[in-house]
Amino acid sequence: MGSAAVAAGIKGLGDVAPHVESAAIEISKRFDVTNIGGRASKGHINGSDHYTGHAIDVMVYSDKAKGEAVAQYAIANATRLGIKYVIWYRRIWEKGKWTAYFGTSPHTDHVHLSFNNQPGTGTAPVDNATGGSVSDLTTLDGCLGVVYKFFGD
Repeated sequence: MGSAAVAAGIKGLGDVAPHVESAAIEISKRFDVTNIGGRASKGHINGSDHYTGHAIDVMVYSDKAKGEAVAQYAIANATRLGIKYVIWYRRIWEKGKWTAYFGTSPHTDHVHLSFNNQPGTGTAPVDNATGGSVSDLTTLDGCLGVVYKFFGD
């Protein structure tokens, strides 16, 4: 774990890629989360980005509202942070949309963020661009509502 992550009070990050560490620090500060798992040598599915230092687990435990806020922030800033996909509360966001997630962990106590090998654009942060929550995306009406909020009527 880099000295910046240690200084930020993050526990469990390990030796992640520099852009992953920067994203973890940003999310830690913005959402007051210090338990963020990162690089691992075991305990995840085969091919997990945790094994290469390109994934973090932002622990929110039973705070579903915080988890939704972290997930939405990650999505709104995916290009900037170099995020490949987000898993939260039995859903996976990738390629611009949420779908059901049926992996071994339902990800209900942490938000999983997987990162591209290369850093993102590094532009200014965006706060929850869609204006909707992850749970809004579980129905067709909810999805359309998020689209309308984002693009206007």
